Amino acid sequence: MTGILPIIHQMAHQLPCQALWNPRWTKGLGLTGGEEHKLTRKEIREGVTKIEELLQSYNLKNGDLPLIHKELERKAIEIID
Repeated sequence: MTGILPIIHQMAHQLPCQALWNPRWTKGLGLTGGEEHKLTRKEIREGVTKIEELLQSYNLKNGDLPLIHKELERKAIEIID
């Protein structure tokens, strides 16, 4: 398990989860006060907002993204071949 997990988050789960995923006992997890978690979520929200604005500017919807990805992948393969 990797990622940002505030130490206080661990107390939100039942006892087995607290023991299994305790950041103090899980190798690779660092202890945070939660501020890093908030900053990361803020950056993700800002990125989502930018994507939504971009989609609106081209009159697209979120459901169009797989189609756009498939078309870009097809064009990339054409360029490579």
